[in-house]
Amino acid sequence: MRRTLLAAVAVLALVAVVVPASSSATKAKAHMVTFAISGKGLLRVGKAMSARCQSTHPCSFTGKVGTSKSVRLRAMPGQGWKFTGWSGCKSSTSTCTLRLPHKGRVGVTFVPPGDRLNPYAFGKNGHVGRGWEVKINSTVPNANSIIEAVVDQYGDPINQPPPAGAQDYMVKVTIT
Repeated sequence: MRRTLLAAVAVLALVAVVVPASSSATKAKAHMVTFAISGKGLLRVGKAMSARCQSTHPCSFTGKVGTSKSVRLRAMPGQGWKFTGWSGCKSSTSTCTLRLPHKGRVGVTFVPPGDRLNPYAFGKNGHVGRGWEVKINSTVPNANSIIEAVVDQYGDPINQPPPAGAQDYMVKVTIT
């Protein structure tokens, strides 16, 4: 019984040291990349890593993104926020394939509701801070004639025409 046990240990030790000629005995080095998130949103890096920025202030992190030649990035804006672009990764959509190794940092930008790039929808309340909400009810583009028609109590025009190349624009809003 004792001989059988020693023989089994010797075989296990031999198997542990054998490395096939086609495989590499060295481990590939993981690529490190620094990411920055501006606005509220989630950045998913590959399948395993993600980071969420809950603040309106930029946040950043550095992480190992694997040993392959590229990694897929996916930007997911927070509720009401909108993805607007990448820096350091060429794509016009919310997904980007980053070639590795990558020098420099990769940034993703989200803008809040009410921003010029993420305007409030007509008829929907938009939060503007400190408990205030604004609702855009209607608009009148090129309202020059309406605005110029406003007169004072003596019948004199109150408003001047806009400068050349500009136009007056009217917006009816409800603020609560």
